This record gives sequence, structure tokens and C-alpha cells, in this order.
Amino acid sequence: MSVIFLANGLLSGPFVRDQFPLALMKSASRIPIKLPCYNALAIPLKPIILVCAFSVIYAVVVSNFIGGFLMRTLLEFGRWATICFAILVCSATPSSSANLELRQDLVSQITGLRSIYLPSSQYDGEYDPDIDLPQNRKGLERPHAKFASSGGFRVIRLSGVIERGDTEKLQAFIDKTYEETGIYDFRIALDSPGGNFLEGIKIGLFLEGQFGGQDDPAFSGTYVLKGHQCLSACALIFSLSLLNNIEAGGEVGFHMGILPKELEDQQGNVKEVMNLTYDIVNAYMSLITQGVSPPELLVEALKHRESDSFFVVEANDLAYKLRFEPVAYGGLSDALNADSLPDSKVVDMCTRLLWLGRNGPSPSFLGDGDFVPPLGSSVKELFKGREDKALGGRFLTGEKCIMALSPNGNLLIEMTDNNAAPCVTASGSISEDDWCEVEYPPVNYATTGLLADVTGCSMGNFTGTVLQPKEGNLTHTGSWTNAKTYSRVSMRLQPSVAAEKIATLPDQLDINLLECAITDDDQAVWVKAEADGQTGWISARFVSFEPDWQYEDPRE
Repeated sequence: MSVIFLANGLLSGPFVRDQFPLALMKSASRIPIKLPCYNALAIPLKPIILVCAFSVIYAVVVSNFIGGFLMRTLLEFGRWATICFAILVCSATPSSSANLELRQDLVSQITGLRSIYLPSSQYDGEYDPDIDLPQNRKGLERPHAKFASSGGFRVIRLSGVIERGDTEKLQAFIDKTYEETGIYDFRIALDSPGGNFLEGIKIGLFLEGQFGGQDDPAFSGTYVLKGHQCLSACALIFSLSLLNNIEAGGEVGFHMGILPKELEDQQGNVKEVMNLTYDIVNAYMSLITQGVSPPELLVEALKHRESDSFFVVEANDLAYKLRFEPVAYGGLSDALNADSLPDSKVVDMCTRLLWLGRNGPSPSFLGDGDFVPPLGSSVKELFKGREDKALGGRFLTGEKCIMALSPNGNLLIEMTDNNAAPCVTASGSISEDDWCEVEYPPVNYATTGLLADVTGCSMGNFTGTVLQPKEGNLTHTGSWTNAKTYSRVSMRLQPSVAAEKIATLPDQLDINLLECAITDDDQAVWVKAEADGQTGWISARFVSFEPDWQYEDPRE
């Protein structure tokens, strides 16, 4: 805690706490000075009161001796009274640290979360009805997940500023709540502006060591929930711990460690500063060498070196590529129904999955021109008469896009090496020039979020562009200004199949896209478009575009 006041530098010291603006007195002849509270020092109260009393007498007597004006007396009295109050507040306030709470009210929120990318279709070897939703989900309440442990889990919320000693404090709190509740597993909900970087690293490593423990309470994941932020040192806790989840609407912010306040305006001890730098870089490098995060995380963090500058990661495709888990309740995480879905969109989603692959992107760009089977059919047409089979189509670069249908008609999707899933027919002959049956059934769902990514509506926000990989770290951007209808499609007044139809647009009609929406009906993603002098909503499944690629190197 610190108090802002107006003084001429009579009080100073190596104080370190968070800013707490209290009283401000305006004077043209005074310079604002920050008085931080003493951290972790017990200051005797009686001497402070005596000093304050002497200071007030000084203000009254000396100022009148110099100026003799009542106004001058009041100003001096107020200034010194403010200083004294600041000291009293500082001495009476205990050292701040992270706040820890047992929040079992968050269990329901966490259990309802699903992965936005590739949630598993299986539960105990069967299709999970909690995830394999029916075609029409309008108004459907998403059921919560099942748990192997009948006792569920504890949720411990860590908030506030992270200080030295918080690791031990967290460990004691975990043990205490285990004794109180008897619930073995625990999860951490993070909502902190950061604090001591080295303590953040220590907490993260402690939680990693608790993962899947058998003798101690078992840690089973960190969460940054909707509306919460996890910044600076908190982001390192999030990264170093395993099973790190970001809910849609949550934010994780990375940057390099900030020089302590007491060293900002002085040269400081070079060895101390260098050691802090090495410790921070080592924490990031450990994430890379252990395969927890790719090098891009360190590259981006290095660009942010101020206390208010962050590389912000949300629950989107970037988070997934950085090997975090974007999650949501319904909407973006819903299994994607295959109704009216063209096979070209399946290829787009497979291409996207390759770029999102946690082993890095393919060395060459994949596009429709690299896909061997001819496109132009709907998924339902391709599966007619073979609904229980898996189909695959190969790329010239050696990858294969595999799809299947769940009992409720939701799309299962996976990218693999072509050699791992050769085409077979009933006679056993090989056919590589069309969508063909493969003995490699995918087990993960395509989702609304994945379709949104390839239709310019990433995380429900209209981007107007689609990013795809090129060689190395290069990316290219395709503009949606040259979008076309993919086939005949209805334009509606609102983004819903139940909304009034205002027009029927022909195939290959030029359209101008304006915004997008995520819905809980079977179409899932809608775009608002201008076409033939009319404006309305069409299903994003029926939109295609010819990319006008602009190449950029994100390293610059």
C-alpha cells in the first residue's frame, strides 16, 4: 500500500508495496511524492504519534512565523496531517499477499466447461450423451461432465498480489481444506494482477509437482474463468502448472519481469538484476524444453517489458497453439452438427487443425489446391449408406483429413499421416483419388469454435480475415471482401433458422460480409451480409471466398 501526498521530500525510504491513492492536496509550489508503506516491518505506534504531534505543532508555529497567514497555516496543517495519516495507515496495515479462498460455488461452472478444440467423443468407451448433443440445441441446457471420483473436487481461488511466502501459504491452505472437506482432488482458479515473479515461478513448480499425486491432495488443473485476469507472475503459475484452461472471456497476460520499484530510479546491484533476468528467462525456457509451450511464448513475452504491457492470450486458437486449453460452456465448445455442411468446410477445418497442431505447422501451406478428392458435396451426401464408416481424403503433402459421424449426426474430425490411414474398400483395393473409407475412426469432435475460425468469426468476433500457415513462421491473410455464396442459400432477418426469410441468394453471388454471430441452433455460425441491395443473415456454411493473400512475418 502507498499513499500519494504533497511534500518536499522530508520522508523517503526503501518501501515496497502496491499503490493505494489516499489524499491529494493541490499546491502549485509542491511536488507530488509517493510514500509507499513499509513492507513487513513492525513500526511502534507511540513514537509515530509523538512525531505526528510535533509535526502539527511545527506546521502551525513555523508557518505562521514565516507567513503569518491563516490560509498558510491551514495548508501546512493539512499537509502534515496527511503525512502523519499515511504513516499511521502504513504501520497499521499488514503486509499484503495472495488471497486464498475455498470456492465450491465454482464447481458447477468448471464442470460445465468443454474444450473448444477437439473435445473427446468417448466416455467409458461409448459416445458421451453429455457431449453428443442433438441437432437442434435451441435453449438446451448443457449437462455437466461426469467425474470418476464421487467426491468431486475442491476449487481454490487465488487472487490478489503474489508475494514471497505465498507458496507455503498455498500449501498450508491445500492441506487445511483437505482436512476440512475430505475431498482429495483440487483445482486452482486464478484471478491475480501478478506480483513477485520468482514466487510465481515457485508456485507453478509446486503445483506441477502436485499433479496426479497419490499420497498428497492431487492437483488437477488451473483455470482462468470468464471475467478473470491472470497477469505477469500469475501467468507463470498458469503456464508452469499442468492442465491449464482459459474460459472464453478470461485473459492471461505475459511479459518479462519488471524491475522492483526500489531499483527503478537507481543503477541497482547489477548481479541482482541479472539474476532476476536469468531466473525469468529460465522459467520460460523450461516451458519450451519440457514441451509445455512453444518458443513463440518467449518471443512474444520479450516484446513486453513495461508493467502495463502484456502479450494477452484469450480462449482462442492462439491459446491452443501455445498448448493451453481454451474452454467454454456451450456455444463455441458444442459439437458441430454435420447438417448442410459442405465437404470444403471440412477440408478448411482439417487445414486449420494442422496449423494448430502442437508439433508445429506443416512445412508447406495446405489449401484446396493441395487436396486430392474433388470438392462440392455435402457431408451427409458423402456418408449416405455408410453412416457408420470413417472417410478420409488426402493432401498432396502427405497428410490425410479424416471424418466420421456420431449417432446424433455430429462431425468427428482428425488430421493424420496418409500412411497411418490408407484407403480401403469392401474388396480391400486402394483408392486415393476420392473420399474413401478408412479404418481409422476419429474420436474427437469438430466444434462450433473450429467452424467459426475458418469462416472469419473467431471466438464469435467478426475478423473479416482467415489466417492460414505458410512456410516456416510466415502466415498469410485472406480477406472476406471477395466472399461468395457457396450454393443457393436463404437470407434471413435474424441469425436463426426460425427467423423470417427475406431472400434466396443464388450460387456464386458476390457478397459483402459485415458481422457474425454464434448461435445454438444446428447452423452454429451466421454472417450478416449485403447482397443484391439487401442485408440479412446467412449460414456461414454457405460462404466461400477466393483468398487475396497478404504475406507477413510475425517475427518482424
